[in-house]
Amino acid sequence: AALLTLLGWFLDAVTMTPAIHFLLRDTWAIREAQYIFYVDASTSWGLGIWFPALQLALYSQTAVDSRYSGLTIYTLEMLAILAALRFADTSLPPTGKRILVWSESQNCVDAFHTLRSAPHNVPILQAVTLIELRIGCSLRICHTRGKSRGDFVTHTKHFPKAIYRQIDPPPWPVTPDLNATKNIHESLK
Repeated sequence: AALLTLLGWFLDAVTMTPAIHFLLRDTWAIREAQYIFYVDASTSWGLGIWFPALQLALYSQTAVDSRYSGLTIYTLEMLAILAALRFADTSLPPTGKRILVWSESQNCVDAFHTLRSAPHNVPILQAVTLIELRIGCSLRICHTRGKSRGDFVTHTKHFPKAIYRQIDPPPWPVTPDLNATKNIHESLK
């Protein structure tokens, strides 16, 4: 049943996407990224996103929200990546973006590279994919070792000149919105 659900979602997403965009693979070097985000998550605090281009620190205190209690650090880190892409969708110029997201979680990087994850995290991958298709961006998720700049947002508020903005976290459980992709043809023309 789960496989049929995934295949149904895939068929719906493909039929709403111009074939050229769906099959196009944009390869680019890390230094060619137009927008760079650093993400982090903490089970005791929440989600943190550092967007250096605007000196903007986005955060969400999911630890105080019962809907997020019991989620693993892995799932929270994936939600932070989704939150960064949602910010790019709503706050950056419309199309043709090369977006680089740095994450400390090698598991998250692997999940986004292979599009495989635990069943409860698959909707996060689907939601990210739908946003990518809708805004026509090329997304790369890369691993950073040790403390990332996202850590400073979630743990220390280390950037004294940064603008700190609280954001709503992606809803949990995530439900990918296929209706949001119905206008893909028009938005990519």
